[in-house]
Amino acid sequence: MIDAGLAACAPAVAPATLARVIQVESGGRPLAINVNKGPRVGAPANPAVAAATARYWIARGHSVDLGLMQVNSRNLARLGFTIEQLVDPCANVL
Repeated sequence: MIDAGLAACAPAVAPATLARVIQVESGGRPLAINVNKGPRVGAPANPAVAAATARYWIARGHSVDLGLMQVNSRNLARLGFTIEQLVDPCANVL
């Protein structure tokens, strides 16, 4: 199950569903960064490093999956999010 505080961030989603998606997508790592068709990225030390890492690979033409739900960087504009917002666990599960 997930933390009650995180469940409060996405009240329209069943907590069990949210927990399962998070487990499958990021293994529960809030700063998870996946560079699609690129190198494996180690665990960023903090949100600022995670955002900088994502920006680095996006600038080089890669799409990057971000945070708990692994939201793809190509969806940022359409969803109205910034990279910094998506490395915040609460914003990432909206």
